Amino acid sequence: MTHNKESVQLIKNIPYTEKDRYTNRLDLAVPADASEKLPVIIFVHGGGWQDGDKSWPLGKKSLKFFAEKGCVSVSMNYRLSQEATFPAQLVDVKRAIIWLKEHAPDYHIDPERIGIWGHSSGGHLAAMAGLVEDDELENLNVNRKHNGKVHAVVASAAPTDLKSMGGWHDRADSPESKLIGNTVADHHDLANQASPLHYVHQNHPPFLLIHGEKDNIVPASQADILYEALHDVSIWKIKGAGHHYENGLYDWDDILDVMYTFFRRHVIQKKNRPSESYEMMMATASQDLMSSIVRDAEKRGLFEDLPGKGRPIASEQPGESSYEGALYRTLKHNQVLPKWVQLNKEISALKENLGELEPGKERRQMVKAINKKIRSYNMVCPPPLQKNIVKE
Repeated sequence: MTHNKESVQLIKNIPYTEKDRYTNRLDLAVPADASEKLPVIIFVHGGGWQDGDKSWPLGKKSLKFFAEKGCVSVSMNYRLSQEATFPAQLVDVKRAIIWLKEHAPDYHIDPERIGIWGHSSGGHLAAMAGLVEDDELENLNVNRKHNGKVHAVVASAAPTDLKSMGGWHDRADSPESKLIGNTVADHHDLANQASPLHYVHQNHPPFLLIHGEKDNIVPASQADILYEALHDVSIWKIKGAGHHYENGLYDWDDILDVMYTFFRRHVIQKKNRPSESYEMMMATASQDLMSSIVRDAEKRGLFEDLPGKGRPIASEQPGESSYEGALYRTLKHNQVLPKWVQLNKEISALKENLGELEPGKERRQMVKAINKKIRSYNMVCPPPLQKNIVKE
C-alpha cells in the first residue's frame, strides 16, 4: 500500500540512548493508519564519520520514500569521530536497532523485519551492522532480551576495507584515520577492526552493494572486495557515476526504487517463508526491479520488449538463447550482474579448455571442476537456464 505525505506521522529527535544527546537521536516516520506490525527501514547518513546529520536531504528523502511505501522509516544520528573513535559509531547504530525492537509496540514495528542502508560512511556502518555480532562489541551493554540483528543491508558507495583504500585515505588527517584514532597506513590492525571485510561470516543477511564506477572518493574496488567475500550478495555498479551518482545513468529516485525492490523481497514481504536470493530475483528480471532501467532506456531508445516475455532487452541481435542472451545484455549494460552470469562465463571458458584435452586424469579433473561450477550455477540461475552435468 502506498501512503501520501498527509497519511504519514513524523516524529523527530527521539533519543535512543539513556544519554539524551543530539548525536544519539533518530527521526521516525510511520503510516498514520498503521494497525499491524510493519517492516522497518533504517537510514544511516554519510559524511566521512566526521560530518553529516539525519536531517540532511538524503535522510529526509529516505524517511519520506519508505514511509509512503508503508514501512516504519528511520533516519538516525550517531557519534562522530571528533566525539568518539570507532567502535562508538557502530555501537550507536546497534543501540538504535535495539531501541527500535524494545519500543516495537509503540510504533507498530515488526522486530523480525528490519532493513538498514546507508551512503558512503553510512553505508560502511550499515554493512558493519549487518556483519558484526553484538558480542563482538564490548561497549554495547544492552538488555539481552533484544539484539542488534538486521535482516537485509544496502551499502551505497561504502568503504569496506580501510587499509586497501590507498592514496590520501592513508594520511593522518584522512576521515578513515580520524575514525580509528590512528594513521591507517601504520595501524592495519585497527583498520581491520573497523572494516566490514574483516567480519564476513557464513550466516550474514542478504546484501546489495551499489557503487558509481567513477567514484573518486571511495574507490569502486571497495564494492568489488566485499562482493567477492560475501555469498548472499548482488552488486550494481552504475556506469559513469561519481560518489553521489552524479553523471551516472540513474538518480536517487531510480536507486531508491531498486532498493525498495530488494527490501521488499528480503524484509517487507518476509513472513515466515524461505528467503529467495536477490540474485534469483535479478536474474529473472522482475519488472519491478527493472522499472527504473526501463524508464531510462525508453528515453534513450536502448531497449525494446522481448517478444512474448515482456522483459527489456538490448536492441542488438540476441545470441544462441534469445532469453539468456537478451537478459545477459540487459544486466551487463546496466552493470547489474548477478552471480550466475559470472559463473556462466567461467563454465563456458572451462568447457572450451576441456575440448583441447585428451582422455585421461587431467580431463577428468577438468570435468569435475566444470560440474562443481554447474552445481553452483544451478542453485542461483533462473530454472529455464539450468545446465546439465557434463559426462566424462
